[in-house]
Amino acid sequence: MPVVAGLGAVAHVAVPVLLGDKWRDAIEPLRWLCAYGVARTLVVLWPPALLAVGRIKQTIVFHVACAVLLPIAFALGLSWGLLGVAMAWAVLYPVLASALLLPPTLRAAGLGLGQ
Repeated sequence: MPVVAGLGAVAHVAVPVLLGDKWRDAIEPLRWLCAYGVARTLVVLWPPALLAVGRIKQTIVFHVACAVLLPIAFALGLSWGLLGVAMAWAVLYPVLASALLLPPTLRAAGLGLGQ
């Protein structure tokens, strides 16, 4: 996670230096994808935790929701190009994970959102 967060923070410098000026248009999509990467490093732990305690339904619901909603969000984001797709992924994925996986994972661990 620190590497992904760091890359997002220095993308405006790293991309031109490492890839050249012709890649400047990739800076903003890269930053959004780094935001997704940070969220993904946290979320990746939640489905196995739920499976370990026999709560497969929440994991299935999450994955089905992602399979249905993310392509729709990508299609809507395409009108803004690569940046729109990256933004859709970086925003919708953590929202779905926080709504569908985080509460049951915390309950399975005996924790609440405020603890």
